[in-house]
Amino acid sequence: MRGKVLMQDPQTALGNSLIPAAARIHVQGIHLPKNRLEARKLIREKIPRVPGIYGYIDRSKRLIYVGKSKALRHRLLSYTSKNPPDAKMTRIVRQAHALVWEPISHELLALLREQELISRWRPVCNTQGQPQRRQPVFLKLDMNAAPFATHARRVSHDTTHHFFGPIAGSKEVGHAIVSMNYAFRLRDCHSKTPMNYGNQLELFPELRSPMCIRAELGTCTAPCAGGCTQNEYESQAQAALAFLEGKDLSILIQLQENMFEGSQKQAFERAAIYRNQFDHLSWLSRRLEMLRKARKDLHGVFPIPGFNHQTVWAIFQRGTIQRMVATTETQDSHDQLLHQIQVALMDDQQPVPKSTHEIYMQLILMAWFRKHREDRHRIISFDAVSYTHLTLPTKA
Repeated sequence: MRGKVLMQDPQTALGNSLIPAAARIHVQGIHLPKNRLEARKLIREKIPRVPGIYGYIDRSKRLIYVGKSKALRHRLLSYTSKNPPDAKMTRIVRQAHALVWEPISHELLALLREQELISRWRPVCNTQGQPQRRQPVFLKLDMNAAPFATHARRVSHDTTHHFFGPIAGSKEVGHAIVSMNYAFRLRDCHSKTPMNYGNQLELFPELRSPMCIRAELGTCTAPCAGGCTQNEYESQAQAALAFLEGKDLSILIQLQENMFEGSQKQAFERAAIYRNQFDHLSWLSRRLEMLRKARKDLHGVFPIPGFNHQTVWAIFQRGTIQRMVATTETQDSHDQLLHQIQVALMDDQQPVPKSTHEIYMQLILMAWFRKHREDRHRIISFDAVSYTHLTLPTKA
């Protein structure tokens, strides 16, 4: 459902936010003149050169595009330049009837606010971050009767499955899942396919044939046709689990050796298969390692300068953002923050994104601290939190 932004009340038009008011200046809006030079003059007069988000609105009062910038005035002037750097800018301005903007005290907060608005209003001109479009996924190791790797859009609380993610790039994850099942010789058939292990006792034994060609290719141990015992198959699944948890990466060494051996024997097609499996699993291993590092490092409170000498404290819990609290330099304000931290720590379980929006917010957070490594050192661990730590200087 496409939302509508009512320009008659621009201060409440964009809706509420996880980001406290201490880091946001009320939304303002202007009607855009069709004359390019007049529009540029109005942008120079009205829009400050500060971080924030902006939105273009059409004649039907629909939000058609949301963006963020470190300098709003400079970014919006580029939309009305004689030769915009992107043809998409021209299309947006051609459809737009009005412009709204919201100054925000920090670029990270602007990124999060931008994603909030994309998830809420689903602007037609935004291609990234849309709930219905290409979404991050979770890799799932199904630990039922005969474990195998697959993917999932959501995390369930079923203890018979292991979830890893979220991971951006569903196509790449799909390639990695195929390579995992082949490299660890796990099945990839339907979950309801009956399994008949070699050590199962039957009153009337019968000769079974594998239900796919993978057994003949040597890429599956054929648990459906008694090709292995249950313990043998479970040991393969445990090796796959150890790889996903980063505890045993020996499969990458094995794939390299197989690749070089195939090349030396001039079995180039087989060598190419091993090379592709190595590339896909290496990619997956790097992504999962970044997730593990983020969940370890992004666990504490992060101070962000707000407006009017206030500080916004982002409370991170294992790579996710749990809440934000604005404080001044008063004792009561800091006591409130300490209380919010205690509430966040009461739930010691791994936070799980409950929606596509929360998944995108988590990925934004991880990408920010991966790019801005210096900010990692400003995160205060929960064990080190005290009143002294929470009286850091802020800038308006």
